[in-house]
Parts: sequence; structure tokens; C-alpha cells
Amino acid sequence: STSRRQRQMCKETGEALPQVLTLAQAGGMDLARTSDLVTDAMSALGIDATTENLQHFGDVLAKTSSKSNTSVEQLGDALLVCGGQAKMSGLELNEMATMLGILADNGIKGSEGGTALRNLLKNIYTPTEKAAQAMEQLGISTSDAVTGELRPVQDVLMDTKYAMDNLSETDRMQAMSDIFDVQVLAAASAV
Repeated sequence: STSRRQRQMCKETGEALPQVLTLAQAGGMDLARTSDLVTDAMSALGIDATTENLQHFGDVLAKTSSKSNTSVEQLGDALLVCGGQAKMSGLELNEMATMLGILADNGIKGSEGGTALRNLLKNIYTPTEKAAQAMEQLGISTSDAVTGELRPVQDVLMDTKYAMDNLSETDRMQAMSDIFDVQVLAAASAV
């Protein structure tokens, strides 16, 4: 039994190595750092380390880093910080990478970007009493009224944007500060 498990682990490691090497090259990182980053981030996101998932994960990170002002390593660091909260919020890898890319384009990168996204999700889905009241007044709902399921973060953020489009600049700033804590305001404005 132990030797069968060891053979399976060696087989999976051998199949995964090309994906990790490719990502290491794309990110300009050493193999050990890349391997740690990939396995830890995928674990935080609840993604099985299959060859197909490793390929997709690497592709998403490489594409995001090529289209935004961030590196593969910075994205990996961000994912390590926000992965658990993002998983609980139902945020998919592609959406998360896009949001982290937007944050990076606004100067919020690496673990700082991960912290900002984690806190943004926390502010939206577990609002303080004051934030919940502000969201209710603006007609922003984080869950489906019929099913009780969490609504996708993009929908909640778009509702927030549309609700604030009709407010004066002063009222908009007040609503933003009521909904999002000080550490998240810049991130919320960016996304």
C-alpha cells in the first residue's frame, strides 16, 4: 500500500513538473519557490493539484501577469492571502486573477493586493451593521432573495457602482466609507 502510494505520488509529481517549470520560466522564479507558491495557492483555493488544474492555474497566472502590472510571483503571493476568503465567497480563479490584476494596475500588488481583495470580500459578504444599513439603503443585496445563495461578487460590485452613480460626490464618498473600511476604500474604488 505504501509503495503504491509512493509510486502514485512520483507519477503525479513527474506529470506536474512541466507545468511548474513553465510557470517558473514565465515568472522568472526558481523551481522550488514556484512549486511552493503553486501548491500552497491551489490548496488555499481548494483546487486539486491535477495536471489539468496545474496547467490552467499556470495559464491564468501567466496571462494575468502579461496583461497587468504584476508578476506571477506577486499574483501567487496575493492568492495565498485571499484564497480562503475567495473560496468561501465563491470567487473563481479567473475572476480572482482579474481583480488582482486590476488592483495591481492601481498600485496594490502582491500580498497587499491579496489582503485588499480578502478584506473587500469580507466587507461585502459579512458587513458591519453600519455597512449593511448603507447597502440596504442603496438597494445592494449580497444574496439571492429566493435561494439565499451568495450573489457573485462582480454583480454586487456592479450594483454598488450603479447605486452610487446617482449620488452626489459627497454622498458617494459617505456611502463608500460606510460600506468599506479605510483599508479597503482604494481597492473598492479600483474594482
